[in-house]
Amino acid sequence: MQTNKQKHIEDLLERFFDGQTSNAEEQELYAFFNSPSVPEALRSYQSVFAYFETGIKEEFSGQPAEAGRISLKSSGKFWLWIGTGVAVSLLFFLVYSLGFDRPASFNPYEGSYIVRNGVRITDMKEILPELEYSLREVKLQQEEAEQIARQVNRKEKLLRDREINATNPYLKILKENPNKYFRQEMKWILYNE
Repeated sequence: MQTNKQKHIEDLLERFFDGQTSNAEEQELYAFFNSPSVPEALRSYQSVFAYFETGIKEEFSGQPAEAGRISLKSSGKFWLWIGTGVAVSLLFFLVYSLGFDRPASFNPYEGSYIVRNGVRITDMKEILPELEYSLREVKLQQEEAEQIARQVNRKEKLLRDREINATNPYLKILKENPNKYFRQEMKWILYNE
């Protein structure tokens, strides 16, 4: 037979598991299940409330957690997994880049040959000096071409300057006159009119 107290506790249990109890009602449940006279029908809940009363207090230090914050235990595990993933990725990258798919050595002259007197020669010891000689000749020709290009640029600039001086005879007077004030007045007249 159910007593009024047992009926009241069952109603509180139902509201507790629905999340509708107040702090005072929860304290009443904790006190009830902490007492030695718990009815047989409700003893299965005794371990649950013992955990809520003592287990939760042991897990947390008593400081309320800030909203949106992760506890240190789960955060530590999270960063441990992230660090492990990064380390494994780095290890795979290093093993692949250092160990696999690497050519033995690069020879820029591999497959080169020369034809001398109608005979194709592929022996690297024989053709290497001629290849190096050809490279030196190409570099010399390239340097000569660059030097000629610089000379052409200098002469073009000189011609442009002469053309400007020929079209504006006052520039020569402006440059040759030693009087500073005269030059300033001439510049103002030439460039502002």
